[in-house]
Amino acid sequence: MVESESVSFEIVDSNLIIKNTGNIPYLKNMEIIIGETKTDKEISLAVGEQKSLTLVAPEGNYNVIVNIEGKSVFTQSNVALRGKGLTGEAIGVLDESTLGRGGITGGISPDQEEDSALLGYSRGNGFVYVFILIIFGAMILLAIERRFKKKAEKKEQ
Repeated sequence: MVESESVSFEIVDSNLIIKNTGNIPYLKNMEIIIGETKTDKEISLAVGEQKSLTLVAPEGNYNVIVNIEGKSVFTQSNVALRGKGLTGEAIGVLDESTLGRGGITGGISPDQEEDSALLGYSRGNGFVYVFILIIFGAMILLAIERRFKKKAEKKEQ
């Protein structure tokens, strides 16, 4: 069997979908150009695997070009990008598969305005429960301490 290294590209909404259509793992550095802005990404895909990259830019239509090893392998004109809430004038590519749950944000996306994002995170994280129990326990201990202080003050009088 002859080894075949190939990928396919497709833009759906504001996502660039890259799929390994060859019969060997695919590992290449790509240059993704949105309008005039260039972004370098290293793409690693197993056989048959696909990855979705979010294209980020202020609202408007852009030409998107993907270059691999200096050759243009994909071009699409007039790609409508809606912009992402907090990006301002930033133009680039986000690999959301790497965002996941982090130590600081815990995987809560600022784009999700629903309360379910925070609730979903707290359900799956034991740290949240431990923190709430510690706060609740401290409140109980403070209440008990205050009660004993008042009783002690009454006895002294």
